Amino acid sequence: MRPEIEDVPKFYRPYLEAVKGDDIVDILSKAKSTTLELLSGLTEENGNYAYAEGKWTIKELLQHIIDSEVVFGYRALWIMRGAKGDLLGFDQDDWVIEAPVQDIDMNALIDKYSKTRDWVISLFTNATDAQLLRIGTANGYPIKALILPYLIAGHNLHHIKIIKERYL
Repeated sequence: MRPEIEDVPKFYRPYLEAVKGDDIVDILSKAKSTTLELLSGLTEENGNYAYAEGKWTIKELLQHIIDSEVVFGYRALWIMRGAKGDLLGFDQDDWVIEAPVQDIDMNALIDKYSKTRDWVISLFTNATDAQLLRIGTANGYPIKALILPYLIAGHNLHHIKIIKERYL
C-alpha cells in the first residue's frame, strides 16, 4: 500500500516522489543499508565538514536525519494508536543548535542512526492497514499514518543525495 500524492501536504510531496515502490519496510531497510555504506567510510574530519559558511556539517545533517525519523515515527505511532490531539511541528534549525554534535564521535552518530532506523522499521513491520489509514493532525495538517514512513524514507534519500553532491 502506498499513499496517494494528493493526500500528502505539498511541502512533503518531493519526499514521497523520491521513494519508489510500495513495500515500505523493504524500502526503509534498503535505504538503511545504502546510508550506512555511504557513512561508514567517513572520518571525523569528514563529519565536521560543512560545504559552505552557515551550512550544517555532515554530523549535524546526520543528527537532523535522526531527529526527523524520531519525530515522524512518533507521529505515526501516535496516529496508529488512535491517540487524540494535534502533534506539534518542530524547527529543524533550533533542534540542530540544541544538539551540538561536534564532540560526538562520527561512529557513535552512525550507530545512533542505525538503531533509530531499526526502531522505525520495527514500528511499521506489523502495522495493520487499518492503523496505517488512520488520520491525525501533525504540524497543523491532517495526515495518514501511512504517509509518515514514506516521508522518513524520502527525507533520508534527500539528505543522502545532498551529502553525495555537496559534501563528498
